[in-house]
Parts: sequence; structure tokens; C-alpha cells
Amino acid sequence: MGDQVLLKELDDKPGKFNMRWEGPYTVIGKTSGVNYKLRKRDGTNYVTHVNRMKRFHTKDTVPPPVHQREASTDEPSAPNDSKKTSTYY
Repeated sequence: MGDQVLLKELDDKPGKFNMRWEGPYTVIGKTSGVNYKLRKRDGTNYVTHVNRMKRFHTKDTVPPPVHQREASTDEPSAPNDSKKTSTYY
């Protein structure tokens, strides 16, 4: 609880590029397995389904790009195929 999220607006225009997000909202509780109670900045509460929410990142909370993260030993490594070589230009 206390996480910041964005809320997908319900819009009657279908399509991936018509999605709009508003917020951030503060998560203040969980009302069921899939519904969360949010608080708007003006102090009003709102209950919504988890599929309309995504985590809000500020400059300080954005995870580093994948190429800057350290390689984890938990992730499977790519097979080593010494016959294949490629050059990227």
C-alpha cells in the first residue's frame, strides 16, 4: 500500500494508440483479489480493477535500462555457439 499508480481511462475509442493514462493515484487498500482502492490527489477515493492500473515511476524510481543492469546468475545464459559470429553495424 502507498504505491503510486496510473489509471487507464475508459474510452470508447478502441485501439492500442488511443489509451490514455491519468494520475498518479495512491493505492490505499485492496478490496478483493483483483480490485484496489485508490486515492486521488484531491482526496477522493476510487475502486478499480487491477487491469486498469500500472506502476507510476518518477525520475528517482525508474529502473535502469536492461543493458546497464548487472547480469544475474538466476537468468539462463544463451547457448554458446562458437560457429556463429555476427557483426553489427
